[in-house]
Amino acid sequence: MRICIVEDNRDLAEALRDALDPEDCQLCFTCSQGLAEYEKGWDLLMLDVRLPDGSGLDIARAARISSDVPILFLSSDQAETTMLEAFESGCDDYIVKPVRLAVLRKKVQALLQRSGYCDKLRFQDVILHPEKRLLEKGNHQLSLSPTETALLRGLFRHPCQTETLIRFVRQDTSRDISLETFSSRLSTLKKKLGVFDLTITGRRNTGYQLEGL
Repeated sequence: MRICIVEDNRDLAEALRDALDPEDCQLCFTCSQGLAEYEKGWDLLMLDVRLPDGSGLDIARAARISSDVPILFLSSDQAETTMLEAFESGCDDYIVKPVRLAVLRKKVQALLQRSGYCDKLRFQDVILHPEKRLLEKGNHQLSLSPTETALLRGLFRHPCQTETLIRFVRQDTSRDISLETFSSRLSTLKKKLGVFDLTITGRRNTGYQLEGL
């Protein structure tokens, strides 16, 4: 998933990026930066209305001329006129700040699904379908638990530290897990991956990564 976030509050922009954890994300803090980025093939535009040098509404209008990319507004502006103007500019949804991250993730998933976005990750010849909680290689498929899916969602993209993998689990399942539970789940997952000719290497203090057998 590739997301362009246009938000002048840098702390919030970084928190949104971390919560959604897209494969590719561009943070823009001004309207001019957003106008320079919106045409670069993003799967989702996330825009603030009020920006230091303009309005996210201008970015939405520009994007709608040439693209049907999903557009989601996050704004502290609760005025009905502003919301109506946002929808008239071509946005798909409007969320009033403060943002509840769990709700935001669900709204983003819904927008991407309606747009036809296919959320799957590939490592060598193995495919992970996070939404289906399914691992696939050729004709062989394996159903995964929510925790196993969250762990693989991180590892399919890049090597991950323990804290990062636990954060994935928290984001996807809304549950905190202890280090002991983490180690147990990772060990079980590693055994399951053997039939796909994959393994997980690394240690708690050095990080983990996927490798082919």
